Amino acid sequence: MTADVIVIGGGVIGKTISYTLAEHGVAVTCVGSSYAAPGTASTAAGAMLGVLGEVTATAASPMDETELGFRAAAGRRYPDFAARLAETSGVPIPLGMGTFVVGTTVNEADLDNLAAIRMAARNQGLPCEQVDHRNVPGLRPARRHEPLGVLHLAQEGFLDSWQLMESLQVALEKLPTASLVTADATAVEVEHGRVTGVRLRDGSFLSAGHVVLANGVGAQPLLDQLGDLPGTLPRLLPGKGVSLVLDRVDDDFPQVIRTPNRDFACGSHVVPRGGGAVYLGATNRVSSTPGSGAEVTPGEVHSLMHSLMHEINVRFRTASLASQRYGLRPLTSDGYPLIGATALAGLSIATGTYRNGILMAPAVGEIIAAVICGDQPSLINPFAPDAGFRSANAAPEVTDILDEGLRHLVSFLLEPGGHMPYDRYRELHTFLTHLARLALANDAQAESMREEIRRMFRDHPVPEMLPQLFYRLAAQQPVQQP
Repeated sequence: MTADVIVIGGGVIGKTISYTLAEHGVAVTCVGSSYAAPGTASTAAGAMLGVLGEVTATAASPMDETELGFRAAAGRRYPDFAARLAETSGVPIPLGMGTFVVGTTVNEADLDNLAAIRMAARNQGLPCEQVDHRNVPGLRPARRHEPLGVLHLAQEGFLDSWQLMESLQVALEKLPTASLVTADATAVEVEHGRVTGVRLRDGSFLSAGHVVLANGVGAQPLLDQLGDLPGTLPRLLPGKGVSLVLDRVDDDFPQVIRTPNRDFACGSHVVPRGGGAVYLGATNRVSSTPGSGAEVTPGEVHSLMHSLMHEINVRFRTASLASQRYGLRPLTSDGYPLIGATALAGLSIATGTYRNGILMAPAVGEIIAAVICGDQPSLINPFAPDAGFRSANAAPEVTDILDEGLRHLVSFLLEPGGHMPYDRYRELHTFLTHLARLALANDAQAESMREEIRRMFRDHPVPEMLPQLFYRLAAQQPVQQP
């Protein structure tokens, strides 16, 4: 079998690229597992088109502003993309608008994140209005979980990821230059320094002059088989997300309700699904091992439902649990998407979109189609594999990673509930930060502190010394407040 282009990936990114190429008259073959397969991020997603909702107060890199602008550009493309796709497939894609972002007392950073969202909205020229929580349809928090603030993002869209994937599937079946192969690609074949096609698990070979890796975290094993590519690509990590769908919900949810980003995840959120059903999401646990934790655990469900029943709507406890899913979101080791042509002739890549794959899909499709067709792209691609910010010198310091990560870790350790008495949240955060720095730093100050701790336990080798160690480190110069 021969095509101009083979796109590896059966999720939203792979199928959107294939659809865009087919619109351009390119003979394209989309290779990948069924979008209903367990672990598929696209159909486990709630499909919030989160331009502003993904903003956090801890974002400090100039690339974070660049990604925000890219998300905004992708969001502006969605109405036209959804209309074109629905016309081609005959499968409608209802596109909802409006998101309420609810900050509560559960997370220390919620109010800071709401302020960051307001600032981002001003910078992007997008509507953002502070509203009374009593006027938010569907918001019925438990006592002592009342919101501290609510923002309404009128142009923040949402859709049903299953309807989107079904529409893409049917469109590719109808377009004359597109074909679908439901199979797993096991290798990208290369001859004389150029891609020649793809080898499938059954041993068959598909020939093409151009291959696009758009299969999420599954692109990493294929890249590893290619050896040392010219240039350095960030590695891909899976971020496992668990989601639920409830049926027979008592309250109506005409728009999305969500909390700000927190605990390494996109906050807790409710997305309307129609007919009395709602989508609830989502957890996020990143691993260095692709495919690890390939199941839904009781702890994940409990954490998700505890947050949503207390912070969003107490009536969820009497609804019907219709389904549960998990997906593996692709996260790059430098934290930003990976889109465009690689240094290997004939090989492009489109992955690393993390929690924004559905939102970014139309923009990614345009960029990859422009690369392959030799057209001038209609928007700037800041996430090319050879982008300057990906150089080794741009890697964050370990101390920066600790400052960012430990804020989330302490909050994560407190799930579900989110509270500690007195000033223990700050003390625990400071203690863990300095303890981690002691383990990693090699300077004289760190060694002096390590010697002090060793002497403490050498002179007083009893478990009761642990609180003294805790307060000794917690009393040091405070780290930045979460």
